[in-house]
Amino acid sequence: MPPLSRVNTVRSPKHDAHVRRRRTVEATYERSAAHLKSTAKPWGLSAARRNNHHVLGSSRLAQPKVVTMKQLVLFSGRAEPELPEIDADRALARELAPEVRLGTSTWTFPGWRGIFYPREIAEREITTRGLHLYAQNPLFRTVGIDRSYYAPLRSEELARYRDDLPDGYGCAMKVWSGIVARRDPHTGERSRSFLDPRAFEDHVLAPIERSFSRNVGVLLLVLSPIRAEERMDPAELAERLDRFFEEAPRSFRYAVELRNPELLSRAYLDALARHGVTHVLGLWERMPTIGRQLAVPKILTAPLVVCRLSIRPGERYEERRRICAPFDKIVSPDEESRGDVVEVAKRCAHEGRSLMVLVNNKVEGSAPLTVRALARRIVASTGRASWTK
Repeated sequence: MPPLSRVNTVRSPKHDAHVRRRRTVEATYERSAAHLKSTAKPWGLSAARRNNHHVLGSSRLAQPKVVTMKQLVLFSGRAEPELPEIDADRALARELAPEVRLGTSTWTFPGWRGIFYPREIAEREITTRGLHLYAQNPLFRTVGIDRSYYAPLRSEELARYRDDLPDGYGCAMKVWSGIVARRDPHTGERSRSFLDPRAFEDHVLAPIERSFSRNVGVLLLVLSPIRAEERMDPAELAERLDRFFEEAPRSFRYAVELRNPELLSRAYLDALARHGVTHVLGLWERMPTIGRQLAVPKILTAPLVVCRLSIRPGERYEERRRICAPFDKIVSPDEESRGDVVEVAKRCAHEGRSLMVLVNNKVEGSAPLTVRALARRIVASTGRASWTK
């Protein structure tokens, strides 16, 4: 079974051109890095162990293998500790349909000690080893990679992530801001690579294809908010996305998230649907709720549906961070958003689509606790048998 990240397609001249460009970039990279020699043994799962895990299917999300954690000596010479609530999470994972993948936007929060990570784990070990522990929990079937938005990740960085993950464990990886922001977030200058497929292939895809292709569940193009004085017409955005995905290799899954509600148009949805690209049902401060987006005709544009719960409409990032830190408890349950996600799950079950949900701490206070709450609601509403082909 091929992994989720690889989509079977017929080769085309554009694909061949992409491969030639990619090989040129790889050759240049390898020459510049030839003097480096790594002697460190990769930490995490060995290739043999990774190959023992199920791989994500190309059109539906395969059931991850539920394994009993072994007491590996990984933490400062001590046996790896048991994860909190792991037995309850395993039981809930067995009831959750394999087409549903829930996870958090990232994984490096010390406040999760005692509720997701072992209470005795050091903060530094969460940073360096947390992804490995995260992927051991069978309820958390995906995770977001946010760092890739701020700068393209090098193949060495992606290889470290890969070595911490089971083979085929599909992450939701943000695309570099140089591709999805009209202005550079650091300098404020206009980006010359905005929705440029050549820059995307050279700076984003080339390192992924060297080191991480089997662990990319979906590439997220989170379009940064566009200021009022330079907003583009919805038809212009649709045209640019159409051209972008016409050139982008079809060996990965893509999803687009808007931060300007006026850009959510029929032309935009049609452009995504033509290329099998997902419109992200995103909960964000200036966007309609997930429930209101779900009511838009033809809003589901691909077999994979993605929900990203970042922050509730009308709220502000810094204020929510202050209120919710250290992210170790539910501060304010969002029953409306939980209910909206359940409705998305029901619709996916009815239409035979797969579902990926990513949760940020700032929605309710603690992303792992929100994931568990969503899993219980989805199981109660859909179960395993209600998904149809």
